[in-house]
Amino acid sequence: MLDLHERIPAAISDAGIQNVGRQVRAHLSGTLASIPAIIDTHPDYFHIRD
Repeated sequence: MLDLHERIPAAISDAGIQNVGRQVRAHLSGTLASIPAIIDTHPDYFHIRD
């Protein structure tokens, strides 16, 4: 995940707007994919409604 954070500013500094979009999407996809595991690990952090 940290690697993805480093790629975003690098893409911005390279002025590659399409690359920035790809890097942000990759980061967000990974973040969204990890949400179930985070909820399982730290259920007290979340208020889950039925």
